[in-house]
Amino acid sequence: MTTSPELVPRSAESGPTTRMNAIFQPSAVAIMGASPRSAHARDTLRNLRTLGYDGPVYAVNPKYDEFEGMPCYPSLADVPETVDLATIVTAAPSAVELLDQAGRHGVRAATIYAMGFADPGPDGAPLEEALQRTARHHGMAVIGPNCMGFMAPALGVGTYSGAVPDVDRVRGGVAVITQSGSVGSALLASTDRFGIGVLLSTGNESVTTAGEYLDHLVQDDRITTVAMFLEQIRDPKRFEAAALRALESGKPVIALKVGRTDASRANVVAHSGALAGSERVNSAFLERCGVSEVRSLGEMVETIVAFGQPRRPSSSGVGFVVGSGGELSMALDLAEPIGVDFPPLEPVAKERIVDELGSWARTMANPADVWGPIPYEKCYRTVLSVLGGQDDVGALVVSSDGTRPDWQPTPTIAVDLARFAADAQEETGKPAFILCNLNAHLRAEVHEQLRPAAIPALEGTEHGLRALQHWLRWHARVGAPRPPHPSTVPSVSLPDGAGPLDERSSKAVLAAAGIATPREVFVPAAADLAAAAEQIGYPLVLKGVSPTIVHKSDLGLVRLGVTDPGRLTAAADEMRSAAPDLTGFLVVEQVHGHRELIVGVQRDPQFGPTVVLGAGGVMAEVLDDAVVGFPPLTRSDAERMIDGLRTLAVLGAWRGMPAADREAVVAALQAMGALALAAGDRLESAEINPLAVLPEGQGALALDGLVVLRRRGALEAT
Repeated sequence: MTTSPELVPRSAESGPTTRMNAIFQPSAVAIMGASPRSAHARDTLRNLRTLGYDGPVYAVNPKYDEFEGMPCYPSLADVPETVDLATIVTAAPSAVELLDQAGRHGVRAATIYAMGFADPGPDGAPLEEALQRTARHHGMAVIGPNCMGFMAPALGVGTYSGAVPDVDRVRGGVAVITQSGSVGSALLASTDRFGIGVLLSTGNESVTTAGEYLDHLVQDDRITTVAMFLEQIRDPKRFEAAALRALESGKPVIALKVGRTDASRANVVAHSGALAGSERVNSAFLERCGVSEVRSLGEMVETIVAFGQPRRPSSSGVGFVVGSGGELSMALDLAEPIGVDFPPLEPVAKERIVDELGSWARTMANPADVWGPIPYEKCYRTVLSVLGGQDDVGALVVSSDGTRPDWQPTPTIAVDLARFAADAQEETGKPAFILCNLNAHLRAEVHEQLRPAAIPALEGTEHGLRALQHWLRWHARVGAPRPPHPSTVPSVSLPDGAGPLDERSSKAVLAAAGIATPREVFVPAAADLAAAAEQIGYPLVLKGVSPTIVHKSDLGLVRLGVTDPGRLTAAADEMRSAAPDLTGFLVVEQVHGHRELIVGVQRDPQFGPTVVLGAGGVMAEVLDDAVVGFPPLTRSDAERMIDGLRTLAVLGAWRGMPAADREAVVAALQAMGALALAAGDRLESAEINPLAVLPEGQGALALDGLVVLRRRGALEAT
């Protein structure tokens, strides 16, 4: 199916806001392909009524005169008014034709449930291209295909093909944008924990992407939080702009991005026809956007609940109170890798606790095991008051075991703990949380105590602590001024052509970006090395230079610790034999007393240039310890990358070695980010491996470098 050439696209009246309004505020809705045999058609009509949509709904199908007690029109041309939103309930091939019919008659948005677009096989890609071409021509938004549609309890509308629960019970301020319809259904089952304002099952996002939905929803005052389940990020620029708008608006965005393993990424491709992308790059991108990234649906639910706490923390520290030494140790074990900070009790705070509780409390710390020989109410109230009075404590957490109604009909302790938390929040002004160590073990009586104080009840120790940390980190970011990006971009002259540069040429590019290198002399392949060796001094490093060999050490083209002319000559002869196409040698000073990192630039097919930092040397791939950032890098960006290394300790002082020059690593990261911007589309990748980080104050040197160029215009061609 092709669009008729005489039609004029409605671009002037179909901007993003107009298209989104057609979805969420339609003046009229059409169900195209309505049939008594179509469950999608029946579900859509039923759900529109359940959600309270009070506009006209029209059934369209030339084969029927009536559908569910209402007239069924042969085509949209016969419908008595213009429709904003069409729901197309037919299979993929006819869905494209119906979309074209809808566009011809002024419809600005459509929901397409059908599968078969971009699926493996000969028909998938052509069908998706036809769908995209048709939607672009008419300036339409399209939910799907391969989706369950949407429901908006906050707006009283929805074309949703799944079950819709009681609207009054589920209505709230959370918007869910999910590329998996089943995940949307799962989150609907959690509406006893939070209310949903909009649930969007976006499917393949062949036309309208998660970023466009996000941008619209964060501008709606009825939406307070957005949760996203993502298999891929199809439009990174729009997504980033929308996420940063949410951050500036004070609306948290929580995302679960799948595709972390090879098997999962392959499934994403098979399921949606889109690249899942690198795990590290995706995580770095979400961090850059101010999005709280979670790893499971359980963690997502608890994080949504945590963001229901309306008070702001005054600092990132947590005061934690528990009634069990064992559970205290468990919380400490879980909190450390998550990064939750428990500030120590100040001396004056300890004195107050001992004065009020007695000498048995002399060993009390934060987290505090408050179960003791006196009534627990006094213990909890005293310690919560003391912790809440410390400036470095920004939030209070009360650990609770919950209750079971079948064997504990009077949940005295659990209700009391909720009351203590509410009173401590009121007294100290510090936001409080209840943390139940197991899931779904907090009874209604507990929630009744918490609800007036807007205190979230988190379930599961690990998920709860992760949710708490997301809440703290988001508040720290939303309240902090955004650091300025570096304003200077180096002037870099790149040679013509494409492919890898040899080490000598690569180091020239790195030097232009401000990366220091060891002293070295290039010697043509047939020339005498003696003069160069005398200039550099023994011991030295000899390297063979070839335009075709990237990994020199694999062929023995790197010789360390050459101590005299005889060994120098022998090493050069061996290299000439191993690689006859050598253009020359680099005679390089030997560097000692350093730590090795790898710093590079990689071009991601979705997100563009990225900066990579990792454990370096020949073991870089085996150690697989790397973090990713996006240029330009601020100082805080670079610091965060360094702190993200698992092998961070290698930069510290150990075994008699002084601490490495962290400032030099920051400078190298920022320089590589600036190089990525300066080189633009010509740079495929640049790598320093290793970057020799010298002792503090002595800088860092690129011991080896590899720059790979793209041909001019390659970005536009891909």
